[in-house]
Amino acid sequence: MQTEYLWYQLVYFFVTARITNKRWGAKMQYTEYYSIERFLKITEKILLDNEIVNGLMYGIAETLKTDINYYGSDPLLATVSTDSSVELVIMMTPPYKIQILAPGKNRGEALDLLSKKLKENNWSVPAVIAEKEIAKSFSAKYCKLTDKKFKKTMSLRIYELTKVSDISLSEGKMRVATMDDYDLVFKWTKAFEKDCFGDTDVPEETQHLVGRLKTGKLYIWKTDKPVSMAARIRPTPHGESVNLVYTPPEFRKKGYATAVVSKLSQKILDDGKKFCSLYTDLSNPTSNSIYKKIGYKPVADVCDYVFEEI
Repeated sequence: MQTEYLWYQLVYFFVTARITNKRWGAKMQYTEYYSIERFLKITEKILLDNEIVNGLMYGIAETLKTDINYYGSDPLLATVSTDSSVELVIMMTPPYKIQILAPGKNRGEALDLLSKKLKENNWSVPAVIAEKEIAKSFSAKYCKLTDKKFKKTMSLRIYELTKVSDISLSEGKMRVATMDDYDLVFKWTKAFEKDCFGDTDVPEETQHLVGRLKTGKLYIWKTDKPVSMAARIRPTPHGESVNLVYTPPEFRKKGYATAVVSKLSQKILDDGKKFCSLYTDLSNPTSNSIYKKIGYKPVADVCDYVFEEI
């Protein structure tokens, strides 16, 4: 009798646990971190499990370790988790867009809780960038709570390169940009921002230009004069990203962007990294074709959604 009683108790325990989990979820918890070190203690392994896809968030986190207000304000660093897993990793450096990573399986419930907490804690979210299904789902949930509307601004593709293709390059050579080039590259960077983001009050690249010039992270392709540029950013343990690829209209269709990205990618590999990565706008077939020619291969698609007042 005692054995039978214990058996019923055990069955009752598991049935009750399953009903509770089904009814209330898996004790989802939202946590904000006021220290980048504490945030990374929880999330670093997750971020480094896929350095290419998570490189944007990891690179920003590494920058915040040197200056928590590097991007101009206190960042949002948060997770949604259960007792056994991290469901979401969240980062936002206002006034820039929120980033959301979803390593868990309970995405719908986790995004519900995130949207609710963002509203309760008075975080103003201008836009989101995430894997395309996550970005769309979060946008719908958050805008419903905040009486806003959302629209897709860009569909992006993340590329990876581990070996530069053997291709012929246009005339010229790559050199490091210096502070003597500031006026020129500032003008080019403003034009790059307008091409990518339209007329915006948020300078995505220009505010970091001096730092890039002082640290030798910006490169120019030069013939008898500068004709194109590219930058290296966001190093991770095994890789580094290429961005700020820009050629003025009068120098386009001559292969200069291909040349500078090819040479810069090779330099990153020669400096000891195992891969290079970059983002492309899927609506721009020219840039996607250039990167594939150099040896970049698609890894993942992400989307940008912006939020507006109704």
